[in-house]
This record gives sequence, C-alpha cells and structure tokens, in this order.
Amino acid sequence: MKLLNLLFGWVFTIVRSISIKVKIVLLVFFPAVGIIAFFSLVFYDTYDYLVFNKNMTSIINISNKVSLVAHNLQIERGMSAGYMTDRLDDTRALLDEQREASDSAIQEYYEFVNTMDVEKYDKIYMEQINKISSNLKTISEFRNKINNFSVNGPEVVNFYTNLIGDLLQSVVIASKISPDNDITKVLIAYLNFMYAKEYTGQERANGNIILRSNVFSEVQYAKFVATIAKKDVYMNYFFQLLPHNYSKAQEIIENYHLTVEETGVVIQEYEKDIMTNAKSLNFSIEASQWFSDITEHIDNMYLVEEIIGELVNEVLYINIHKGNLKLIYLIVFFVFGLIFNVAFALIIASDFIIRIDRIKKYLTNVAEHKNLSEELALSSKDEIGHIAASINDFIVFIKKILLSLQDQSEANMNIAGKLVEASNAVTNTLTNSEQLAHSNIDIGMDIGRISEDNIEESKRTMDLMLSTQNELTNMQKLIDTLSQEVEAESKVENEIANDINELVREAEDIKTVLTVIDEIADQTNLLALNAAIEAARAGEHGRGFAVVADEVRKLAEKTQSSLGEINNIINKVLQGIVNASKTITANSKEIYKMVDTADVVRRSAVEMAGSMQEVAKVAESSMESSDSIDGKSKDMIEGLGEINGAIAEIGQQMTSMHSYADEIENHVTELRNALSVFKLSK
Repeated sequence: MKLLNLLFGWVFTIVRSISIKVKIVLLVFFPAVGIIAFFSLVFYDTYDYLVFNKNMTSIINISNKVSLVAHNLQIERGMSAGYMTDRLDDTRALLDEQREASDSAIQEYYEFVNTMDVEKYDKIYMEQINKISSNLKTISEFRNKINNFSVNGPEVVNFYTNLIGDLLQSVVIASKISPDNDITKVLIAYLNFMYAKEYTGQERANGNIILRSNVFSEVQYAKFVATIAKKDVYMNYFFQLLPHNYSKAQEIIENYHLTVEETGVVIQEYEKDIMTNAKSLNFSIEASQWFSDITEHIDNMYLVEEIIGELVNEVLYINIHKGNLKLIYLIVFFVFGLIFNVAFALIIASDFIIRIDRIKKYLTNVAEHKNLSEELALSSKDEIGHIAASINDFIVFIKKILLSLQDQSEANMNIAGKLVEASNAVTNTLTNSEQLAHSNIDIGMDIGRISEDNIEESKRTMDLMLSTQNELTNMQKLIDTLSQEVEAESKVENEIANDINELVREAEDIKTVLTVIDEIADQTNLLALNAAIEAARAGEHGRGFAVVADEVRKLAEKTQSSLGEINNIINKVLQGIVNASKTITANSKEIYKMVDTADVVRRSAVEMAGSMQEVAKVAESSMESSDSIDGKSKDMIEGLGEINGAIAEIGQQMTSMHSYADEIENHVTELRNALSVFKLSK
C-alpha cells in the first residue's frame, strides 16, 4: 500500500480533487469512447471492404471488356498471320471484317474506361490500363504495315501476343489487389482460363503459319508445341482453382463439357497431324479447315470465359451483400449499445442524485422544523443506503437523548417547585420562630417584675422551646431530603452531559462521511469536465455526449450543493447540542451551589436545635429553683438572643436558597423551551 501511495500518490490526489459528477461522467465517457473507437475501426474496415468490392465490380467489368478485346485480337492475330503467309484476297476480306469486330470491342473498352474515376482505383492497376489504352492506339499503324507486307509472320504474332499480354496483365494486377480470398481465387482461375485461351489463339496462329508454309521451320514448330503445353498447364490450373461452391461454377463446368470438350477432341487430332507431318509437309488437313475449327473452339472457350466473368460478379455481389449486412448490423449494435450505455449511466447518476437530494431534504426538514418523529425513507444496499441508515440511527439516538432531556427537565421542574415550596415553608417557620424569640426576650425582661408568675411562664416557655425544637427537627429532615434529591439530580445532569458529548462525537462521524461524499462529488465534476472536452473534440459525433456530460456535471454540482447544505444542517444541530450541554452544565453548577447552601442551612438548624435544648434546660432549672430566676432569666435572654441571631442567619440562607431555586427553575424552563421545538414521538 505504501508503495502504491509512493508511486501513484499524485494520481490519488488528483482523483480526490475531482467532483463526483466529473467522475461519473468519466466512467461513462471512457467506455463510450472505447465503444466508438472500436466501432470506428470495425466500421472503417467493413466500409473500406465494401467500397473496395464495389470498385472491384468496375474492375471486373473492365476485365470483361479486356476479355472481349483480347478475344477479338486473338482472332485478328490468327487471320493476320495467315494473310501474311498466303496473301489471298479472300483472307484479306475476312481479316477486314475481324478488324471491324476488334475495333468495336476496343471502342467499348475506351467508353467504359473513360467513365472511371481514376482516384478510386489502385495506382498500379490504372497505370496498366493507361498502358493498354496507349498500346491499342498503335494497332492502326501496325495494320498498315501488315497491309503493305512490311512485317513478317512472326513479327505479326509477337505484336498481337504482346498486346494481348498487356490486356491479360491487367487481370493479373486485379487479382493481386483483391482483399478477398474467394475473389482472388476466382480471378486467378479466370486469368488461367484466359491464358489457356490465349495460348490456344497462339496455337491457331502458329498452326496456320505451319500449314500455309512451303518449308519446314524448326522455330515455328517449337513454338507450336510449346503453346500446346502451356495451354494444357493453364487449363489444369483453371480447374484446380475454380471454386465449386457457387452455382455459376457448376454452369461453367457443364458448358465446358458441352462445348469446349466437343471441339477440343477435333483440335487434338489436328495437333497430332501437324506435329507428325510438320517436316514432310504432308498434312491431312487444310489451313482453312484448321483455322475454322480452332476458331470455333476458341469461340466456345470465350462463351465459357463470359460465364467465368459472371461468376466473378456473383462472388462480388455476395461479398457486397454481406458487407452491407455487416455494416447494418454494426450500426444497429453501435446505436443500441451506445443508447444502453448512456441510458444506464444516466439512470445510475439520476438515482444517485435523487437519493442525495432526499437525504438533503430530510436533514433540512430536521433543521428547520426540528421534526425528529420521522425516519429517512431510503433503503438500499450501497454506500448511500449505509449513510441513510447511519443518519436514521443518529436521529434515533438524538431523539432518545432529547426525550430523556424532556423527562429530566420535567423532573427538574418538579424538584425546583418542591424546593421553592420547602423554602417558603422554612421561611414562614423562621419568621414565626423569630417572632417567638422576640416574645421570649420580652418575657425575660419582665421576669424580674413578675416573679410570682415565673413558674407558669417557665412552663409556657418550656412548651414553646419544645415546639420550636420539633419544628427545627422537621426542618432538618426536610433539608436532608432536599439535599439528597438535589444531589441525585446533579448526577442525572452529569449523565445527560456525557450523553450529549457522545452525541457530538457521533455527529462528527457523520461529518466525516459527508466529507467523503463531497470528495466523490468533486471527482464526478472533473469527470463531466473531461467528458465535455472530449465531446467537443469529437465534434458533431460528440454532441450527444456533450449533452450527457453537461447533465451529469449539473447533477454532480447539485450533489455538492446538497452536501454543503447537509453539512450546515449538521453544524446547526451540533451547535444546538453544544448549547444544551452548556445549559445542563450551568444547571449542574447551580445545583451544586444549592447543595452547599442546603448543607449550611442544615448545620444552622442543628446549631439552633442545640441552642433550643440549652434554653429548655434553663427553663427546667428555673422551675427547680426560683431563687436563681434572675440569673437564669439573664441566661435565657442571652440564649434567646443567640436563637434570634441564628434564626436571622437561617433566614438569610433560606433567602439565598430560594434565589438558587428560582435560578434553577429558570434554567429548567429555558431547557424545556429549547426542547419543545423538537417534534418527538415516544
């Protein structure tokens, strides 16, 4: 843990300074960005694949045009080679017709190429197309050379072969740039078939030259044999590469068996005849028959070649259809995923803010209306639920203490009332005693003059002393009882003060929890800020996230405001508790003072009781000896003076005790008024 704090302490500091709104926004923003990034990559790949397949459609159409041009040039090559050998007018007429067919195919090729957007296609492929277009423009000049016989047969064959080779090279490049394995396989099979047809065309030209020549040519014979071998190799490659899982592939095979194989058997017999009799020139077939039959064979191959082009288009169509479906699925999944992510985040954030706001309103109601009779109705198993449960426990604890304070306040009020009543009773008794003492003094002063009534007066004085002694004894018991009740009340006040101190500590714990929530709110606010920045960077695509980030930021700010108000409410409650504690402490001090005063009164009463006993003894002595009445009368007067002084002192102490009782009653009234603002239900 220490290592983590050492390495990432600054990160923790930054995170803790972010509001809860910002943190929530960041928690929503980063997954959303991940979804968008992942979707963008997949969407780009899929869209690029789809666009490429659509572009490949144009390339395949060009390849079909190339195939048509190559097919006509192959026929023109064979006729040109034959014309260079026999130089007959009939051959020339057929050649001119073929040249028109070739020009028509070339014109179609030019028209299609001119509609192409060069920027959309592969650079190397377009360079090859431009090369083909440039080379096709030289065909008119070369035809004039053929017409003038300024070139020989091999040169004619080489010219057309090179031109056709450039045409086929465009298909080679197209097969290389295709990203799809099936299209590449079909294009390579297509290319192998075109090369097989091309070498069949070269075989036609070379065979035509051999059949029309008057002398054996070893070079021409070798070319003838080589073209047959190459043709067979490319045809084998074609069947190996042709994908058989498409309907057009089966159609290709069926058409090949119905057309190409039928004429191929005848061509194979011709090939054997030419290779066997090449040196002797004793052929069993005519050049015209050879050219006619092998041309029919090539035409049949061209029909198959057209179906192969349709197969390529079928594969492209399937790929485009799959790409469109994949693109639709991606968009649907992205939209629903994004909506779910944002909606789920908003639900969580809204639930969080709503519950925080409910806590705020509850505590505001407690602070403003002092209503502790209701609990916070918020039940959940997350941290907010635990906070709500802690607040409810805290409110219950406060309510118990306040109810206890109310009960103690009533008890204190009753005790204070009893104390005042007792004080008044003692005061009245002391007043009577003081009056009685004055009367006794007057009686003592008159003893000398009324000696004959001494015994009767002594008896009456004795009775009065005994009565006074009983009153003092009762007063002493009452003061002892009052002291015990006041001391018990003081202990209760101390227990209440301790409970209030515990309540203060619980409130401080609540403030600690609110501090944690405030830190979370700060972190959420920074999350919302970062989300808004990233949404702004995203431009038009991030507008929806900017709105969501702003809403989350507002919710977090509302949370922070609510937490501040909650903290103020807790502080107000704490201040009220502290004030109550001060009031109770003051009450306790006054009660202790009252205990001390009661003790002083008790001691004075004891002293007065002792004095009364002495007075009683004096009165008894006066009855035993009337001779010493004068002396004893003086002693009695002195004793009555002491009693009078003691009564006066007791009166002063009782006045102080009455004042203390009134002060206690005032404090208890203040406490009861302070507690009355709280709405409590027992």
